[in-house]
Amino acid sequence: MKKGYHKTKDGRTVKKGLYYYMNKKKKSGKSKPGKGTVSDKALRKAKKTAKK
Repeated sequence: MKKGYHKTKDGRTVKKGLYYYMNKKKKSGKSKPGKGTVSDKALRKAKKTAKK
């Protein structure tokens, strides 16, 4: 697999992005309580490109 890509649960190969790193932080237990690890602006931007 090329650097910077990962395989999703449904088998697709996609670039690592905001949701990849956000879920990685949650799994490791390093996610910030309350507001979260990413800004609202970053979530709105990522929402536009997420698979529907």
